[in-house]
Amino acid sequence: MDREDWQWAVEVAEYLIEEMKEPFQTILNIMDLLLKVFEAKTPDELLVALQAIETEYLHGELGEDYCEAIGKLDAPPFQTDYEIPQEANDLIETLNDLIDIIAETLDKTRAAIQGAVDKVNEENVRAVLSRIGEEIDEKSHDDLVLGLLQMLDRATPIAVQKGEDRVEVDFDLEDQELEFDPALVNLYKRELAGFTLGDQFTSEAVADVRHRLKGVYNQFESLTVEVKEAMVRSQGGIELVVKAFDKKGRPFLGFDGKELDDAQVFFHLPEGDWAEAEATPVGQVKNGTAEFVVKADHNPIYTITEVSAALIAFTADGVRLDVRSGPFTVDAEPTHYSVDVCQKPDDDGKIGFKAGERVPILIELFYEYTDSEGNREYDWAGNFSGRLSATLKIGKDDVFNPDLEFALGMSGLDQEVIIASEEAQEVELYFLDKHLQLCDSFPEIHVVPDDADHLAVKWAKDQPGYVQLTVEDRFGNTVTSMNGLKRISFLPDLAVRGEDQLMAALAIRPDTSPPDRKGDAWVTFTAGKGTVQLVDSPFDKALEPRKYELYILLEDWENDVYVSGVLDYEKK
Repeated sequence: MDREDWQWAVEVAEYLIEEMKEPFQTILNIMDLLLKVFEAKTPDELLVALQAIETEYLHGELGEDYCEAIGKLDAPPFQTDYEIPQEANDLIETLNDLIDIIAETLDKTRAAIQGAVDKVNEENVRAVLSRIGEEIDEKSHDDLVLGLLQMLDRATPIAVQKGEDRVEVDFDLEDQELEFDPALVNLYKRELAGFTLGDQFTSEAVADVRHRLKGVYNQFESLTVEVKEAMVRSQGGIELVVKAFDKKGRPFLGFDGKELDDAQVFFHLPEGDWAEAEATPVGQVKNGTAEFVVKADHNPIYTITEVSAALIAFTADGVRLDVRSGPFTVDAEPTHYSVDVCQKPDDDGKIGFKAGERVPILIELFYEYTDSEGNREYDWAGNFSGRLSATLKIGKDDVFNPDLEFALGMSGLDQEVIIASEEAQEVELYFLDKHLQLCDSFPEIHVVPDDADHLAVKWAKDQPGYVQLTVEDRFGNTVTSMNGLKRISFLPDLAVRGEDQLMAALAIRPDTSPPDRKGDAWVTFTAGKGTVQLVDSPFDKALEPRKYELYILLEDWENDVYVSGVLDYEKK
C-alpha cells in the first residue's frame, strides 16, 4: 500500500453514490494517516505520525529505533483491479467489498506498526535489565545503581507478548507499593547483586527487580519492648511485649511461628542495682510480636518503682532477641487508706473545733506488701489518680457523701461540722466503689457549740406551770458554757407594746424570781439550761385573760450575750 493506492481510492470516491461517500471518506482518512507513518523522514515526524494512529507505549528517546524497525515493514498488498459494474445494485455490492478490503488492510498495517514498536520497547527494556544484572554488585557506585533503576523506570511501561496474551509491563518507581527511597541505595544494590536476566520473560525479569527492591523493607531492622502491665510482687507480675520491625518500621514477620525459650529479664533499679527475673513466653511469635510474663513468684519488684528492663531471649532454633526498654513504673493498686485531720492538737492533745467551723481532712492511699524478709509493710500508692465515692461520718449523726478526686494517691476535703458533743467524735470515712481497708484508726475531734444564738423555749415536763429555757447556738446545740444567774425578761406582745415598754424591760430590775409584775426574773442556768415559773407568778396574775406571744429575753451583760425566744401562751 502506498500513496498511489490512496490516490486511486480518492478517484474511485468520485463515482460513489451519496450514501457511500461518508464511510468511504473515513477509510481514506485512516489510510492517509498510515501512509504518513511510512513516509516519515525523521524520528520526530514518525512520532507525530504514530501518535496520530494512536500507537501505544511510545517512548520518545527510541524514535530512531522506531524508524529503523518500521522501515523494514512491508505494507500489506492492496488490490486495485476492480471493474465497476454498470448496474447500480452491483456497484453498491462492489463498493461494500472494497471498503471491507481497505479496512482489513488498514487493521493489518496498524497491527504491524504496533508490533514493531513493541519489539523495539522490549529490546530496550531487556538491554537495561541486562546491564542491571552485569554491572550492579555490592561495590557499585550509588549513582550507577540509581541511574540504571531510573533508566528502567523511563523504559516502561511497555507491552510484551506472553504466550497468546499481550501484557503490560511497568517498573514504575513512583508506585506507592514499591516504596522506592533513593536513600536506601546501599540496600538496593545488595539485593540486586544476585540478579541475572538469563532467559526470563521480560515481564518476569522486571517483576524480579521490583521484588528485590521491596525485599529491602522486609529485612529485620530492630526490636522494641513495651510494658503491657507491671505490678508489684504482691499484686501480680510484669508483662512485656517484644516487637520486631523491618527497615520500613513495619512488623517484621520473619520470626513468626517460632517457639520461644524462657527469657532472662534484668531490671535496672533507681539506686543503680540490677534485679534479675525469669520470664515465661506466651505462645509463639505472631505478627512480629512475642509476649513474656514475669510471674508474681519470680517478680523481684516489691514496691512502686521506676525501672528499665533488659530482656534476652532465644527462639527454639537459636535466634537471639536482645532488647532494652525505656523507663517504666512498676505500679500497685491501693489496698489501704488513712484519714487524718490537718490541725494541731491543743496542750491536752485534743483537736478541737467550734460548731460551724470546717474540718480539713486528708485521705491518703496505701498498698500492703510483704518485703523480701517476709515482713508486712505499707507503702504510699502515689501513682493512683481518679475519683472515688465515699461516705463521711463525724460523730453519731453527721453524715456526708463526698465525691473524692484523687491525685498522686491523695485527696482532701473541707467539711463543715455542726453537731457539738461533750464526747470525742470519730471522723470516719468509707469507700463505696472500691474495697479498701483502714491502715490504723480514725482520728477523733472535739466539737464545742458555737456562740449563743437564741433561746429555745418550751414547757417543762416535770414542773407544771414552769418554762424550760435552753440557750442554743445557730445549729441547735446547747451552749453548755452558759452557767450561773442570768436576767430574764418576759415581754408580752413585744411588737405592739411600744418603745417605752421595751426600754423599761431592758432596764435593771430588782432581783426577783418568779417574774415580777413587769416580767423580770433571775434564773439560774446550768450547762445552758434553766427553768422559771410562769403560771400563777406575779407577772402571770397581772396579765389579762387572752392569747399572748411571750417574748423572753436573756441578758448576760458580763459575757455580752443577749438572746431571745418566743412562747405561745393563753391566759385563762
